[in-house]
Amino acid sequence: ALRELDFELEGWSAERIGKAFAADARIAVPKIHWRLSTPKLLTMEFVEGCRVDDVEAIRAMGLEPLRVAEAVCDSFARQAHSLGFVHADPHPGNMLVRRRSSGEAQVVLLDHGLYCELSEEFRRDFCTFWRAAVLRDDAALRGVCERLGAGALHWVLPLVFAGQQQQQQRQRPQDLAAARAAVERRARLLTLEDVSNLLQSLPKEMSLVLRTNSLVRSLVKKLAGEEQRR
Repeated sequence: ALRELDFELEGWSAERIGKAFAADARIAVPKIHWRLSTPKLLTMEFVEGCRVDDVEAIRAMGLEPLRVAEAVCDSFARQAHSLGFVHADPHPGNMLVRRRSSGEAQVVLLDHGLYCELSEEFRRDFCTFWRAAVLRDDAALRGVCERLGAGALHWVLPLVFAGQQQQQQRQRPQDLAAARAAVERRARLLTLEDVSNLLQSLPKEMSLVLRTNSLVRSLVKKLAGEEQRR
């Protein structure tokens, strides 16, 4: 909490993430006015735009919500998988959307007081997790979930992060339905103690990454609607 209230640190974080996305015109970070800032006061560029979850306002600017969703997804995927420096409070009030001079959408990231530094080991495991989830590689997915500390509850992480159960790459539709039903039955048997033990066994970075993932998924679902892409 004290680090989050250190506005000088927040300014450094804003500049760090701004430099990281300097070549991506879809992402912007307000400029920090250091001569007017102190550890207790942060002065930055004023940016106009609509909230990132205001679909009607985005469309009113002639922009496509799906393109905004893609920019948000790409941004946070890069933060977690490549940079290892993740904005840990990406609720809709902390992102604006504006129309660039080119006519394309630009997402402005605000409130840089809470970031999560990911260790190299965690970042590599997290990359492996998502690769295995996308490729539906059950063996690799189980292995990385166990390595992350999930133990016997390795099957829970794919549900939490990717909204899918572990499965073989080539399962028949009827087998998929049966597997899904089995996972749902197992999930109903989980207790609060099970969940608490799982969270305590995971790396310290996981709680903030989990929160970030949940917020981004919820936002993308609203922006993409029926066109949502996994």
